[in-house]
Amino acid sequence: MTPKHAALVLALLSAPIGPIQPGLAAEAAQQEFTLINPNSGAELWATVFHPSDASERKKYPAVVFVPGGLGFGSQMARTPAAGEYVQAGFVFGLFDPDGRGRSRGWENWNGKVHQDGLHAFLKHIASLPFVDASNIGVVSSSLGLAMAAGTLGRYPNDPPVKYFIDIEGPTDRFYITKNDDPGFGRIFGGHTTEDADWWAEREVVRTIQNIVCPYLRIQYELDHVHGPNKGHAIDIINAATNTKHGGKGKSRWTRVNGSENEPNRVYTKDNPPKWFAGRQGRGRTDDTLRWIREMAGTQTPPQSSRSDERACITFAVNVHDWPHLDESAATVLRLIGIFEKNNVRGDFYFTPQMVEHYEQKRPDVIRRLKQSGMCISYHVRPPHPTYAGFDGRLRDLDDATLAKTLRDYETYRLDPATGDLQCDKPGGYSYVAKVFGRAPVVVSPQCRDMRIRAAALKVYAELGAKMVVAYHESGTKLEQPFEWIQGLLARPSDFSITRWGVGDRQEMFWWNMLDTPRAADFDPTARLKNQLGAWKGSRAPFVTALIHENDFSRSGTGWSGIYLDGEGRNSRPKQPPYDLNAPDPSHPRTAEAREKIWNAYEALVAYAAANLRVVASEEIVAMAKR
Repeated sequence: MTPKHAALVLALLSAPIGPIQPGLAAEAAQQEFTLINPNSGAELWATVFHPSDASERKKYPAVVFVPGGLGFGSQMARTPAAGEYVQAGFVFGLFDPDGRGRSRGWENWNGKVHQDGLHAFLKHIASLPFVDASNIGVVSSSLGLAMAAGTLGRYPNDPPVKYFIDIEGPTDRFYITKNDDPGFGRIFGGHTTEDADWWAEREVVRTIQNIVCPYLRIQYELDHVHGPNKGHAIDIINAATNTKHGGKGKSRWTRVNGSENEPNRVYTKDNPPKWFAGRQGRGRTDDTLRWIREMAGTQTPPQSSRSDERACITFAVNVHDWPHLDESAATVLRLIGIFEKNNVRGDFYFTPQMVEHYEQKRPDVIRRLKQSGMCISYHVRPPHPTYAGFDGRLRDLDDATLAKTLRDYETYRLDPATGDLQCDKPGGYSYVAKVFGRAPVVVSPQCRDMRIRAAALKVYAELGAKMVVAYHESGTKLEQPFEWIQGLLARPSDFSITRWGVGDRQEMFWWNMLDTPRAADFDPTARLKNQLGAWKGSRAPFVTALIHENDFSRSGTGWSGIYLDGEGRNSRPKQPPYDLNAPDPSHPRTAEAREKIWNAYEALVAYAAANLRVVASEEIVAMAKR
């Protein structure tokens, strides 16, 4: 091959694709180029999307995506996905293999020719001045696994790849062709399972044994091709897992799905890993980003949580102040930035009214929440009938009617002016789940009627919830931290960093005290250290750091004057119809007071990230199921 052919022929294009996350850059840029496949000599189309401020001095991690089937990168480049990965702070790479899309050459069905093309692309990615060459990942979907695993197995450290994520890829010729299904046979040029030599370079169960980077297998309960048959997922995790852990491979770290499964495990069909529920949804960039963030942000392979004896802390944020929408949006975006900066996840609890306002007027907040992988949970505010004092319309219903009515309230829109249902519009828990593409993890009905509450929990469990707020700040049993109520895990909390008293004085929320002479007594980080030092339990404690998004910017909420007479414990529910233009009883904080709260909160998150185990609710559910 001539030096000219060995070189990359670059054609740089500047292509704005929209704003990216605050703190990165105003827009993203695209570089499109041609590279030569050293195996075939074919010219291959390739591209990278990157933050426009990326430079030799400001490098970003990179992720290369290998589509499923006989797909190719120029297809995906036309979708919103590229912009979403850049918004999340990644250089995003795509290419077209030989004979596909905008590349020259001939189809090779993900064999060695295609693998060598991907290898050339990875080497080019690693050479880009704005890429952090120590943090390059590869993600494959479905049959893209054959090309990706073949490349990483044949060139295990050239360049070094930090992680490999495989989303439901088939492992051998029998799974790839569905045992010589005629439809699949035509896709592969007529090659049947009898042509073992032809399939050898495409059978991942062989090639993956030679990869050395950490490997994450994503597998749902119903495979996108094979339905309930997941034998191939067990075959591949066993093939990749290191021999010192009982597998057949060389990978430094392997795992199936999330923390509900132990790393570096092998399985059998009688003792399988825990699968993600249901079937993989289409276009789930937010899920993929969550997995990428974990793998890219882990400098060393994650350890088993069973050996982690640190206290667990959850940062819960109740989001509900829809009358001050832009203020709420700015707070949520700033919180996401703080959590991401410290490489932790927050738990955001949303009302359906809040999500509706965001979706209609601030869709950027929804996008950031989905891209960031923050935990999404659910709570209610008036006039929802499971809010304390608003359950009058449910009390006299028989059990069957009560169950149906509660499900309706979690399916259809609640009219904020009347409290009635609008059955021609979506609402409730189901609406929040649809907007975010996943079921909210935790629910928090607040009615005091135990019959109504029990019926509501049953509905929430059927809709996909996993946890319930049984007590807000403390109440977990020392000897039994995990308790289940109506099929839902009670959110464990031994103590909270929310409110406390000093001496014999009344308990106060810490954020309300930072601009008073008693501010030193209400430093949340100092309180956390003090409580941890005083802990004498036989296990590590569960801690909840609870705050409402409006607490950063104002005292009180805009909605309380609409639905309640009076303030605090002396408030009483108003009767419908409700005046949506009622006087706002909340009071904005001064700029100085706001920054004191922000500084204290960020210091609390930073301390917890460095010294404790920050856990999202999904992780707690997984711990409980072990």
